[in-house]
Amino acid sequence: MFSQRFSRFVPMTTLLIGAMIGLRSAAIGQDNFSLNGSPDTGVPEVYFYHGMVLDENLREIEPTLDNVSFVLRRFSEALAARAPETTNARMVENLRNAPIPRMDKYDELLRSVALARWLLQNDSSPQKESLDPMLRALESWATIPTREGIDDQLRNNGRLAPLLAAMELKPKDEEVRDEAPTTTPYIEKCRSEQVPIPPNFGDPKWVFQGRLDPNFSFVAEEPGSSGSVAEVWTFADPNVPGLCVGLPRINNATGGIGLFGIICQSATTGKACFWDNKDRELNLLSPEASKRLKIAEVADGSILGENCTNCHRGKNVFVIHPRQAVDVRDEFETDHGAEWYEPISGQPSWGNPRPIEGLTECNGCHEMPEVRENNNSPAPLGRISAFCRILRQVVDKTMPPDGQPAGWVHPQSHRADVELLRGKCDQF
Repeated sequence: MFSQRFSRFVPMTTLLIGAMIGLRSAAIGQDNFSLNGSPDTGVPEVYFYHGMVLDENLREIEPTLDNVSFVLRRFSEALAARAPETTNARMVENLRNAPIPRMDKYDELLRSVALARWLLQNDSSPQKESLDPMLRALESWATIPTREGIDDQLRNNGRLAPLLAAMELKPKDEEVRDEAPTTTPYIEKCRSEQVPIPPNFGDPKWVFQGRLDPNFSFVAEEPGSSGSVAEVWTFADPNVPGLCVGLPRINNATGGIGLFGIICQSATTGKACFWDNKDRELNLLSPEASKRLKIAEVADGSILGENCTNCHRGKNVFVIHPRQAVDVRDEFETDHGAEWYEPISGQPSWGNPRPIEGLTECNGCHEMPEVRENNNSPAPLGRISAFCRILRQVVDKTMPPDGQPAGWVHPQSHRADVELLRGKCDQF
C-alpha cells in the first residue's frame, strides 16, 4: 500500500477543495510504493530515471492508469495547498460552474492535469521554474497507460471542455507536418558543438554491446519482478570524435522497447546531447516505433521535462559501472579534452555543478561533482538529490574499482571521502 506524508501541505482549505471537486484515489492499495510530499513544495517526492518514475526507495512506480492518476492528483492537490486563497477561490468557482458528471479514471487523470496546469500558470513563486518541467515529465509518463498524448486527450474530451473553457485553458495545437523532418535546431546546435549525431535506431552503425546486469541498475527491482532489462548500444562517428550510447529497456514479457534514452558526447569540446523515445509532444513512442526511432522526430534536451543532468554530471556525461556492459572505455573514447563536460539544453535547471572541494583519495581517479538537486542553483530543493541516490549505490557496489567497494554506511576504505560525501547528501 502507499506510504503517504502530505499533512504539512494539506490545510483545511485544501481538504475542502478536495471534497468539493471530488478528487479521489482509485489506486490506494494497488501497488507498494512510498509517496511523500516534498518538504520544499509539497508535491510528490519522486525521481525521474530514463522515463521511469521512482519513489523515495528507487522502486519504479508502475505506470498503470490508477498509479498515474493518483500521483497527478497528489501533484495538483499540493499546488492548490500552496496557492494563495484568491487563486483557490477562483479554482473552486470554475469547478462549481463547470461540473463533470460521470467521470471515469481517464477523466480524473485529465482533470488533475488541467488543474495543475492552471495552478502553475497562476503561480509567481521561484519554485515554478522547477515545477513546470516536473509536470511535463509526469504528463509524459501519463501517456504510457493511455497511449495517447495528454493534449490530444484534453482536446478530444467533451466532458472536460466546459472546465477548460471556464479556466481559459487551451490544449496545445496539433503539430502539422507536410513531411518528416531530417533535422531540428537542437541537432544543429549539437552538430555545431562537434557532438556526434546518432543515426536512426535500426541503422547497422549502432553496435550491440550486451545487456546491463540488473544488479548494476539504479532501479530497485521488486522481488520476483519480471520487469525489464537495459540493452547497451553504441555509435561512433569516424569523422566526429566522441561517442553515443543508447539504452533501450526491453520488456521481459513482450520483448518490446519500453523506455529508450540516448546520450552523445564530443571528445573534442566535452559538450553532450540527450534524446528520449518520446515524440516532440512528449508522448512515449510505441515499442514498434521505438525499434526504428528517428532522431529528428523525438524529444531532446531542449524540451524534455525529465532533467537528465540530475544524474549525468561530472568530468564526463556517462555514468559507468566498471566491468559491466556499459563500460566501453577500452573500445571507445568516453572522455574528452575539456576540463568539465557541458550539457546542451537551454533549460535553466540543466547544468553540471563544479567539483566538490575537500576530497582526497577519490580525486586520484576523477573529480566528483557537487550533489545538489538543481544543478544551477546553490540551494538544495529540500530532498535527497537523485545524484546522492546513485552515489550511494556506486560506493556500495563498484567504487573504488580496484578492490572491495568502500561501503556507504560503514566505509572499509576511503573513509574521509565517503564521510564527506555522506555529510553533503545528508544536508538535504
